[in-house]
Amino acid sequence: MKLHENSFIDTLEFENDARPESPVPERFETERIELRKIDADQVDLYRLHNIFHDLDDPEKVFHLCGWEKSENLKDTIDFVNSRKERWEEENRFEYLMIEKESGEYIGTAYMNFSEKLTNCELGYWMRKPFWGNEYSSEFSDAFIHLAFKLVDVNYIEVGCLSENEKSLKAMQKYLKRYRGTFTGTNIVDSNAYIDTEERTLKHHEFAIRRKDFESGEKGLKTDIPGIKFEDTEVKR
Repeated sequence: MKLHENSFIDTLEFENDARPESPVPERFETERIELRKIDADQVDLYRLHNIFHDLDDPEKVFHLCGWEKSENLKDTIDFVNSRKERWEEENRFEYLMIEKESGEYIGTAYMNFSEKLTNCELGYWMRKPFWGNEYSSEFSDAFIHLAFKLVDVNYIEVGCLSENEKSLKAMQKYLKRYRGTFTGTNIVDSNAYIDTEERTLKHHEFAIRRKDFESGEKGLKTDIPGIKFEDTEVKR
């Protein structure tokens, strides 16, 4: 696969071609990361459980993810089984990310496609020790190439809560490389993982369209009159 001229990565390697029942590979690699389908045959359940259960700062890592740490091994097994089911039935393909140099589990990342595979949403969570290494740019670049070049989607969606400053800054980097579009800010309800009492939060949303990806030009833009990308910056 030829990589985009603005790409952050130089390597995207497949272990297997996409199969008829799956439009994306079950395993692939970039320079520093290996990504494997979340499946009992692909991951070590006990190692996965350890990172879900024994994180140094689970509230900070998970409170913006929408789900909690595993209280016991069954919780982790249920998580793995649910991801396998979504892979097979819902066009949601979730991967375990592994640092190639150390073999450490970094976190998980997913590609969630529409029913007819015309668009795709990206998302991830990452263990705190791996923050700040630009791993999100690396696997996001890989996802973007797979979605546009392998699956042939029309656009890719990404977003994050306004409180998630690190994710917003990480997203800005690849959005600017591929002429991402700021599509607006939605109001969403918080949940028990974020607050003990429900409140509303801002969710900033963006898209990368295939024609902009293929243009090779850089720079984030907006299709919404009167709204500038800088309006989405988190201010404390």
